[in-house]
Amino acid sequence: MMDYDSPGSLVAAALQAKPSTRLGGSGGSGKGGESHLVETYLSRIDASAKDLKGEIYDLMKEKYDEFLPLFHDTSEMSSKVQRLASDMERLATGIQESAKPALQAASQQQSKLKSRLEGCDGQISLLSQLLKIHEEFEGAQKDKDCSNYLSAAKRLKQADEYLEKALSRGCEAQIYISLQDELLRQRAQLIATLTDIWSQAFKFSFATNRRPRPSSSSSSQISKLELNTRLAVAGGHDVSFQVMVQVLELTGTLKKCVLELGQQLFKHFLLPCVTDSSVKADVSTTSRTITLGLQQVENTAEDSQTRAGTVYSNLRTLLDALHRYLSSRGDDIASSLCTLIGSVMWKDLCDAIINKSLAQAIPTQTSQMASYDSVVQATKEFERSMADHGFVPEDCLSMLSKYAGNVNVHFASKKSEDLLAKARTLITGNLHNTVLITPRTDTVTMTRADATSSSSTSMTFDEKRSEAEVSLAQGVLYMPRCRVSVFIQDLVKLARDTLQEATDSRLDCAIQLFFSVRNIFELYSLVVPTYHKRSVTEVPLLAALQHNNSFYLAHQLLTLGHQFRSAHAKSLLSDTAAFVDLVPAIRKVGEDCLVSQLRKQHDDLLASLEGAHQFTAANDTSQQAAINKALRQVVHQLSRLANLWRDVLPKDVFLRSVSLLVDAVLNSVVSGVVSLEDISATEATALHTQLTYLQTELPPVVSTLPTATTSEGKSDTQETELVPASEEELCRLVTRWKKFTYLLTLLDAKMQVFIDLWNHGKGPLVGVYSAAEVRRLLRALFQNTDRRSSALATIKTT
Repeated sequence: MMDYDSPGSLVAAALQAKPSTRLGGSGGSGKGGESHLVETYLSRIDASAKDLKGEIYDLMKEKYDEFLPLFHDTSEMSSKVQRLASDMERLATGIQESAKPALQAASQQQSKLKSRLEGCDGQISLLSQLLKIHEEFEGAQKDKDCSNYLSAAKRLKQADEYLEKALSRGCEAQIYISLQDELLRQRAQLIATLTDIWSQAFKFSFATNRRPRPSSSSSSQISKLELNTRLAVAGGHDVSFQVMVQVLELTGTLKKCVLELGQQLFKHFLLPCVTDSSVKADVSTTSRTITLGLQQVENTAEDSQTRAGTVYSNLRTLLDALHRYLSSRGDDIASSLCTLIGSVMWKDLCDAIINKSLAQAIPTQTSQMASYDSVVQATKEFERSMADHGFVPEDCLSMLSKYAGNVNVHFASKKSEDLLAKARTLITGNLHNTVLITPRTDTVTMTRADATSSSSTSMTFDEKRSEAEVSLAQGVLYMPRCRVSVFIQDLVKLARDTLQEATDSRLDCAIQLFFSVRNIFELYSLVVPTYHKRSVTEVPLLAALQHNNSFYLAHQLLTLGHQFRSAHAKSLLSDTAAFVDLVPAIRKVGEDCLVSQLRKQHDDLLASLEGAHQFTAANDTSQQAAINKALRQVVHQLSRLANLWRDVLPKDVFLRSVSLLVDAVLNSVVSGVVSLEDISATEATALHTQLTYLQTELPPVVSTLPTATTSEGKSDTQETELVPASEEELCRLVTRWKKFTYLLTLLDAKMQVFIDLWNHGKGPLVGVYSAAEVRRLLRALFQNTDRRSSALATIKTT
C-alpha cells in the first residue's frame, strides 16, 4: 500500500490506479472480445477503488483524529491572548488619561529647577571670575610698587583673559566698563614706567647747531646715543634689560619702541654718515654706558670711491657697537632686537647707500673700472658683517652686493645718463654761434678698432676711396659749404667719443653705450623742434641754421655706424650697428623748419604786394606811390633774406629757397596785371616803368658766393664779390621769370608784336602764356577795332 501524506498525493495515487491502456486498442477485434476486455478493466478498477478507500480512511484518521487536541489547545491559548490584550489596552488608556499629565508636570518642574541651578552656577562662576580679576589687579599693583614689573605684566594679561571670560558669561556692562578702565589704567602706568626705562637704555641727544667750528683742527658733536648698562627706577631699584624687553613684549609695546629706535638711529646717525661727507662716527665706553656719537669735522676732498669706504667704516662703527651692547644683555634678546631694528631701517639704509654713495662711486670712464673693485669688496664685507649681526632681513640679503656687482650695467647706465644730460645741454644751447663747414674741413675720421690694439687710424674719404677702389664721384660724401651751430659739432664729437669708448668695453656695456648714442640723436629730433620753435619761427637766420644742423647731423649718421663697424663686429650685429634709420627723422626736422619759414616769408611777401591793389589805376599819382612802395618793400625783404641765407645755407638749398620766393612774387605780379580788364597807354607805360624796377633788382637776390670763398674768419658777405645769375640760370631757377620778362615786353609792345610772338601757336609765347591770357592782355591794352579782332582771331588755343 502506498503512503499518502496529503490530499494531493491521495488524488495522485487514485489517478495512478486508472488503467493506462487505451480502449479499443490493437489487442483484439469484435464485440465479444471487447466485452471481455471491459469486464477485466472494471474488475481492476473496483479492486483499486477498494484499496484506495482503505488508504483514504487511514489517512483521514491519522490527520484529523490526532489534530483535534492540538486544535483545542490552540483555541484556548488564543482566547487567553485576546483577554491579555484587552487588559493591556485598558491599562494604556488609564495611563494616557491620568499618569501622563502628571509626568509632564514633573518634567517641566525639573527643567525649571535645572535652569535655576544653571543660573546659580553662572552667577557663582561670574562672581568667581570677578574675584580673580580683583585679586589680579591688587597683585599687579603690589608688584609694580615692588618693581616686579614682569609679574605685574603677567597678572594684567591674566586679568585681561578673565575679563573676556566674564564678558562672555553675561557680566553687566557697567561692571565690565569699570573693570576695563581699571585694566587700561594699570597697563598704561606699566607701559609708561617701562617706556621711561627704555629711554634710559637708549638715550638720544642732538646738537641744535650743526655748523662746524671755524678751526680745521676742531670738531663738534652733532648726535649722541647713550646705551646704559644699568637701568633703575625712581625708588632706586635696578631693572634688568631682559625684564624690560619681556614686559614690553607682553604689553605689545616692544615693536613700537623698536620702531622709534630704528627711525631715530637711521635719521640722526646712519643717514648722515651716508649723505654728509663731513661726519665721522666714534664710540666711547665707560663702566655704565656705551656712547655712540657723530662728530662734524672739516669736509675733506675725497673721490667717490674712497668716500664709499668711509661710509662703510662709519656705519660699521655704529652698528657694531649697538650689537655689542645688545649681545651683552643676552644672545636671544640681541638676536630678536637686531632683527626688529633691521626690519625697520635696513631697506631705507640700503636705498640711501645705493643712491648717495654707490651710485656716485660708479666709474665714468673705462680706466676707472679696476679701482672700483675695492668698493665691491668693501660692500660685500659690510653686508656680510651686518648679516652676522642680524640686521639684514632675509629678503634683502644681497641687496647691496648685487648692486655693486652689476658694475658694468650701472657704469653703462650712468654713462648713458651723463651722455643724455650733456647732449641736452648742447641741444638747448645757443644757435647763433656758428662754424663754417667746407668740403676741405669735412674730412670724416674713419676709426678702426683692432682686436689687439685700441689705436685708431684717421683717413679722409679720398684715401678710403683709393683703398676700396670704389669709383664714386669726387666729393659724393662731402658736406656742401654751409654754416652750422657750434654745438652740433660738439654733439657729433660726443657721439664719436662714446662709440670709441664702447669699442674698449665689455659686451653688455658696449651695447648700452651704442644705444645711448642712438638716444642722443633721438633726443635731438624730439627736443629741437619744441625748444627752438619760437626762435626759428621769428628769426630766418636761425631757421636756416637749424636746417643745416639737421642735415649735417644726418650727413654724419650716414657713415658713423660704418666707421665703427669692424670694431663692434664682436659685440653688435653689423646690420644693427648703424644709424641710417635715424636719418629720415632728423632730416625731416630741418626740412620742416625751413619749409615753415619759407611759408611765413611767402605770406609776408604777398601781404606786402597787397598794397599795390592788383596794379589798378597805375597812372594815378597816389596809386603809383603805393605800387612803388609795395615793390620796394618786396625787394627789400628778398634782399635782406638773401643776405642772411647766402653765407649760411648750402648753395643749392639757398638758390631753391630764394627762387621759390621770387617766383611767388612774380606770379602774383603777373597774375595781377593779366587780370586787369582795361589798361590805358599811360597805365601800361607806368606799369612797365615800375615793373622794370623788379627786373633790375631781383637778379642780385639769387646771386651766389664764388666757389673759392673767403676763409671762415670773414663772415661779412658784403666784402665778397657775388656771382650774378645768368639769364639762363634765372629762367631755370625762377619758373616765371621768362613770363615776367615777356610781360614787360608786351606792356610796351604794339599789336603786331603780339601776333609775331604768338605766330599761330608756334611762337615763344606759347610755352609761357596760355591763349586765354594773351587774348585777355590784348583786349586790355588795345581798343576794340577790326585790327584787334583780327589779331584775336589769330590767337587761338592750340
